[in-house]
Amino acid sequence: WDTPIKQWRIKLPERPDYSHPARRTGMVVRVNTARLSTVYYAEAVRTALSALRWADAGAKVECDVYWWDTPINRQHFAALRPGQAINRFYGMVRLCRKVCLAQQLRWLEVLYGRACAIAPRTWCLSAELERFRADIGRKREGSFYIVKPDAGCQGDGIALLRASEIEKRASALSSSGTRAVVQEYIDQPLLLNGYKFDLRLYAIFLSAQPFEAYLCIHGLARFATRPYAPPASSNALDLLSHLTNSTLNVAETGISNKRSWAAVRSALASAGGTVGSGSGSGAGDVSSLDAQGSWVAIRRVVNVAMRALCPLASELHDQVFPPNFNLPNLSSARTSFQIIGVDVLLDAEGEAWLLELNHSPSMSLEGADADERSAKLHAVSAALELARTSGAADSRVPAICTAHALEPLHTLAWPPSAAAQPTAVSAAE
Repeated sequence: WDTPIKQWRIKLPERPDYSHPARRTGMVVRVNTARLSTVYYAEAVRTALSALRWADAGAKVECDVYWWDTPINRQHFAALRPGQAINRFYGMVRLCRKVCLAQQLRWLEVLYGRACAIAPRTWCLSAELERFRADIGRKREGSFYIVKPDAGCQGDGIALLRASEIEKRASALSSSGTRAVVQEYIDQPLLLNGYKFDLRLYAIFLSAQPFEAYLCIHGLARFATRPYAPPASSNALDLLSHLTNSTLNVAETGISNKRSWAAVRSALASAGGTVGSGSGSGAGDVSSLDAQGSWVAIRRVVNVAMRALCPLASELHDQVFPPNFNLPNLSSARTSFQIIGVDVLLDAEGEAWLLELNHSPSMSLEGADADERSAKLHAVSAALELARTSGAADSRVPAICTAHALEPLHTLAWPPSAAAQPTAVSAAE
């Protein structure tokens, strides 16, 4: 495992390392953008660089930060010089996939109990098909479940199926060698004017050991295109009423399906929303929605999700970076940082549920309104600035958190209080 690193260390040119932050005090920060995605990140990153008065270094390796959006392997990490940081954690793409995430969350729940049960009950297909059959029993064969391909994104391959249809889907997945998860479908979501929505939040992951991560307060709400109704045989294929993925819904309407969470919370509290199925059963006024309580629940979900990544993220990070790669007396000790998209659903009771993580959430500003632009630019700018700090105790961190409306997750009590646990059946049982 250390061979690429050792080779790089032998071949390192014997010349001053001008990218080293200890030798660049007071100089403009330079960001290598050679692997910047022109579709999903270019405008946001370059706008943030301009606002920060940092330099776009293009493809120059004499830089302080790499922004890398194309596939990356361990050799790319091994080529980093001390003092440089990159916007990727080695292996994070796999850690955020559905099956691996479900397994990590399950272990966390085994270790710390129901307070860490943040996702709907989940089974991995087709490995846990027998367990799925045993868990649901005959009484729930008519219930609907949602199937998600392991590496799927943008709503691709998602299906809403009855329990009796899961076995056939599992067989097809097994034949094609595709992994997937099946989850209980939350059929009583919180609605606004009859439409289902979820939250796209941005977390900035900076360190697995010790844990350090921040939650961007200015999140977004993503809306389904069609009015919601509880799943039934007649509407199970109408994914535009059940799914909030931007790619699916924007393709239908041609306009952004996102609004700021602050605006949605205000609309819910002022009378526009309904709680429940939207069909009359369980529907009601949301004037009693506890906004503060809901945010506490949301924050707990994000905190647990980020901590679930830590054991494997720490192990993988140590595989590509030798001990003391960045020495503690330098002005910057980061090697990796990453913006992670966290998708959260609020149910009719205001309880928060993790839907999935996205290792590379789109930061495209095309068609975005002022609120969406602000949320994305704050996340990108905050990530860049935090990448140049030395850790949670760095004196610059509080000002960055204030400027970009961040909440430190590593300061929250761990493990979370058992009193905050959701009421649904957990995945670990």
